[in-house]
Amino acid sequence: MNEIKLSSKALLTLGEQISGDLQPRNIEGDIRRLGYHDLNSPPDFAISFLENYSGVEFTSISNHYGSRMEVCFGLSKAYESGGLKEMAEDAEILLEKKFYPVGSIDEIELEQPLCCDRLTLLLAEDGSIYSYYSNVIQKEGVDIYDFINRVVEDQPIKKETQEHTINYSDHDPNLQALKKKRRREKKSKMKTKN
Repeated sequence: MNEIKLSSKALLTLGEQISGDLQPRNIEGDIRRLGYHDLNSPPDFAISFLENYSGVEFTSISNHYGSRMEVCFGLSKAYESGGLKEMAEDAEILLEKKFYPVGSIDEIELEQPLCCDRLTLLLAEDGSIYSYYSNVIQKEGVDIYDFINRVVEDQPIKKETQEHTINYSDHDPNLQALKKKRRREKKSKMKTKN
């Protein structure tokens, strides 16, 4: 398999944010934000990602979506969405692999700039990047560089194929079982507090 590298347009868009020798970034803020969502112990694959990319931000225009895409790696914006633990768990149940939140995309409509959707970026344990928004999970890149190139070049996977888009219902039996488990855990926590 060929190693994916950042395109020249992606390098230009990112500027100095990603240099050849990545220095570990301070991720204490990310860890603290994850604690608000009961995600206290990030797995190694998420820690490695955040140490390399937390704080990297870039903007690109997507004619495909008719939007300005504002990408932010790290949890400074993603944690505002709420429900990060639930998003990761839902994706794990539906796609049968481990996920962890690592950033966000603000998709701002070009014709109506006040219309904005925030997608949460989830990193899979295999290094692939997914977005999560309102019962839709979409594969966005096979790895971080593929994801960045696709956003900058306006070449979303969705443009090529729909096979990486998962639309699901809250009535999915696997998710129903997960919701029951969450309710039991919540009741148990409330009892221990009282």
